[in-house]
Amino acid sequence: MAKVKRKKIIFTVALLSITAVVWFLYSGIEAGGFFRVTPSQTSSVYHDAEYPVFVYGTLRLSLVRHLVFGADGEPEPAMLPGFTRRGLDLVEEERSRVHGLLLEVGPAELAALDRYERLGVRYRRDRVMLADGTEAWVYRRR
Repeated sequence: MAKVKRKKIIFTVALLSITAVVWFLYSGIEAGGFFRVTPSQTSSVYHDAEYPVFVYGTLRLSLVRHLVFGADGEPEPAMLPGFTRRGLDLVEEERSRVHGLLLEVGPAELAALDRYERLGVRYRRDRVMLADGTEAWVYRRR
């Protein structure tokens, strides 16, 4: 009898935990994303232009983009020549290439990406040339 009661308690706690996580994720997406910020109008980094950003790791996943931006966006397949992936990092390697996505983001989304990638702490943002000749930002380990 005690064993059945314990299983019911464990099931109830698990169900409540899953419900809380789903609610938390949904509320973050509805609020415009967890990492979204409003950049300063006077910032030299953020202006009205659109920013091409090459993503090759977790940001290829629609759910992650929803959590960061509050939306999926319209990514296009892209390839970065001269690099290879090692875990979540890019390493220069002449005859390799990395498949990923090209995102076109605005100032607020770029600020959200900077926060998500921990710009200046874990990653730096570099300009790279994609295989199709597009110049884009990419986050690389410091």
